[in-house]
Amino acid sequence: MTTAHYSKRCGCRDDSGKQLGAKCPRLSRTGHGTWSVYLTVPSDGAEASARRRKGGFSTRGEAEAYARPFVQAALEGRRVAPVAHTLATYLPVFLERRGTGRKPLSPATLGTYRVYADVIAAHSVGKVRLDELRRRHLQDFLDDMAREKGAATVDKIHTVLRAVLRAAYREELTTGNHATDLHVPQVETREKALLTVDQAQVLFAALRACSPMLHNMAELALHTGMRVGELAGLRWGDVDGDVLTVSQTVVSVRGHLSIGTGKTAAARRQVALGPLALGALARQRTHQARIRLRSPIWEDNDLVFSQEDGSPVDPKYVTRRMIVVEKREKLPLMGMHGWRHMHVTLLDQAGCPLPVIQQRVGHSARNITEGVYTHRQVDAQRPWAVAAEALADPDSTQPADLSTQHAVGQ
Repeated sequence: MTTAHYSKRCGCRDDSGKQLGAKCPRLSRTGHGTWSVYLTVPSDGAEASARRRKGGFSTRGEAEAYARPFVQAALEGRRVAPVAHTLATYLPVFLERRGTGRKPLSPATLGTYRVYADVIAAHSVGKVRLDELRRRHLQDFLDDMAREKGAATVDKIHTVLRAVLRAAYREELTTGNHATDLHVPQVETREKALLTVDQAQVLFAALRACSPMLHNMAELALHTGMRVGELAGLRWGDVDGDVLTVSQTVVSVRGHLSIGTGKTAAARRQVALGPLALGALARQRTHQARIRLRSPIWEDNDLVFSQEDGSPVDPKYVTRRMIVVEKREKLPLMGMHGWRHMHVTLLDQAGCPLPVIQQRVGHSARNITEGVYTHRQVDAQRPWAVAAEALADPDSTQPADLSTQHAVGQ
């Protein structure tokens, strides 16, 4: 098993200039010299014995605290040998494996992990060797992040830390997952900026003037609560009468677009459409048909919202354009995701039951069996979809004709 030997030495020298080391007569005095620990990890048959000497401890207690996790690991049957990896150098290894394993992370999640991995690696905690990493290092790091970042960012950084150190612990590169019991500092959460109904109408008018596609996309987002990636991935084949199916999403990771299916089963859902949502789709059908007629090249992906050649639109580009228009109109900056928040708020104001809201916007709901009562859930959405639209626009119209013939002829 792993053994630990402790010794004390100092830098005093005799008359000839030779260092006394462990033979100094003053070592018995408190505070004189420093303690070292010599760890021996025996061979397990596959790897040679590993040895490590660590010094500079002020007391024997500090040296024992350093050695204790290694000894405990041996008692539990784990072999935590000294490794060259720091947290910063192990992060790329972790991300590579999570992107190519049997259950790889989605491109969107992997992209998010990379963003926060860069934050971790840039901090001093990234320079700590994995076998020497302790809870105090991680707590200091998280406290620093709480002073610099918002609440959501701190939570995501904590999530990445837990995942990375869980993987390192399984590989016996650390003495434990020290990120599990961290105290997450309380960070003041800024209230989400949402538009009033009147402000939304001002923004819709501005969007209609500068980009009909963006206007139609925003209006559909308000009346369905769909995420911007889901809107970018919506196909005409997903629209069946007054019901659309959310089956795919466009993911943007550092400028590269890919098609995903949503992170959870709840995200793949059916959404009932009211008259205003159907009207937005009808206008988009007409707008897209006119663009297609004049476009020299058309990439037919059956997408409802696309670039002028039919290729997928970048969700991040849509959000940036939205914020530009909001700034120009001197409106609160809520971006595309704000429409989703507004939709949930309108449903709540209309008295819609929470389970129906959760199913409609694709949040995981523990009290609803996913996929079993889909049709009944869609039927339950219909009156609430219309009620929410009535709050957004009292002059709601009748359902629009979405046929291609009708759209091109408008």
